[in-house]
Amino acid sequence: MKRKLLPAAAALAVLSVSFGASAQSVRDLAQMANVVYDTNPQSVFGAGCTNVNQCAPTGWTYVASRAATTKTRQALAAYTPKGTLVIAYRGTQPGIDFATDAGLLGALVGNAGCLRQQISSQTRRIGSVTIGAGTCTNPGLTPLVAHHIVDAEQFYGVALAAAKQQKLKVKQVVIAGHSLGGYIANIIGMAHQATTHSFNPAPGAHYALWGDPASYRRANRARYVTNHRRRKDKVSTALGLLGFNFNGTEAPYPYAHPNKTCLYKYVSGDAHSMTNFITDVATPGRLEGCKSSPTSATYW
Repeated sequence: MKRKLLPAAAALAVLSVSFGASAQSVRDLAQMANVVYDTNPQSVFGAGCTNVNQCAPTGWTYVASRAATTKTRQALAAYTPKGTLVIAYRGTQPGIDFATDAGLLGALVGNAGCLRQQISSQTRRIGSVTIGAGTCTNPGLTPLVAHHIVDAEQFYGVALAAAKQQKLKVKQVVIAGHSLGGYIANIIGMAHQATTHSFNPAPGAHYALWGDPASYRRANRARYVTNHRRRKDKVSTALGLLGFNFNGTEAPYPYAHPNKTCLYKYVSGDAHSMTNFITDVATPGRLEGCKSSPTSATYW
């Protein structure tokens, strides 16, 4: 059955009801997915930060952070006035993540079994999901991707521990991320059954946790995820390998993303830029609508 695009007004209503996320709070999460790129994370909080798009949302406070290396994912945790712990993962870091990105691309085009095997060699579980060892003949660069996923899982625990130590009353955890960080956010969000908003994420997060569509459907974890995609963005289609046509036209979406994808109009500038995305989320009329992702074997 063909999946229809849910109109923008209805899509926003679904976001508000299903995820407790108004347009403003989605914008706040977009800001977090942007400020996690800052290498001095504590500087983005408080009155001393004056560039709105480069600051954490007003009233949010710093909880914990982690710097990027070849095996660790730069991450940031913040606490909101309403008692939400927001954990954000940054996207690709030039000079560090080239091999990781290449390994992820390899996992998306037939090497997902190797990725699961590499994850399971480091940890038995991500959240409450047991990672089964996938079939693998040539792991390639997937060990690097696995390191970042396992590190992101560890940071989830670090953030909760830091919030407890600071005597913060955490009512819920929400995950956010952009690009490679959006891909990882989707994995961690599904694994922990936490509301997740990813922006121009690399696709295929569900392949890291489940080896077949039946297991994926039974787990029913994708319902926690909303992917936000800007038209013309290529990363969220794995540089064309999962849906983007290089003749200038858009292929049908939502490609291979878990749960649903909300599509935004392209207006100008870098389609992948997280800063541009903050403007899109905050501007009426930019959201075209949202669409559920297929779970058929075609996407495995």
